[in-house]
Amino acid sequence: MDWIKKGYLLAERRGTERTASQGGDHYFIREAWVRELVLRHPELVDLRKVDKFWFIDLLAGNWERADDSRKLAGVSSCKELKGAKIDLVIRHLEGRIGYRRSQVQFGKERTERNNEGKPNWATERQVRKIREMWRQVSREKTEAALRVWLRRRFKVGAVEWLTVGQAAGVIEGLKAMGKCID
Repeated sequence: MDWIKKGYLLAERRGTERTASQGGDHYFIREAWVRELVLRHPELVDLRKVDKFWFIDLLAGNWERADDSRKLAGVSSCKELKGAKIDLVIRHLEGRIGYRRSQVQFGKERTERNNEGKPNWATERQVRKIREMWRQVSREKTEAALRVWLRRRFKVGAVEWLTVGQAAGVIEGLKAMGKCID
């Protein structure tokens, strides 16, 4: 099986695993393969971009542990999982299976990736500034409206998922919007 090539998971093509409805062009990826990959290379998983409960189910291998995580966060779906609850579930995951997420150091240069090749997430200061500027320049001052604008302009679903470079671009875009309003 090909494990990883340039960050993508590739499944081994087996003739017996072709889906008939897809004309044999698509192949199944076995859950056990993904679990093995993630346990061997946890640094490749960006927990901000995967369904958290699916990921926990995958690693736990049974529903009982996943239900513990749902009870821990107090939500019934990942759409409701926000802010501190995400960190709570991730800390639970770290303690349960030994997963360790990479720590982003503040003050690194404004690049999309740090020296280890991992994403440089936006700082709390940048996130606060973006939200503050959004409230000043937009007609609809809700978080949902900000997410829609970010998705349309920057292809990112939430402010927390921006990298340092993207956050700088968002701030500049909001400044330009402010100049147009004035």
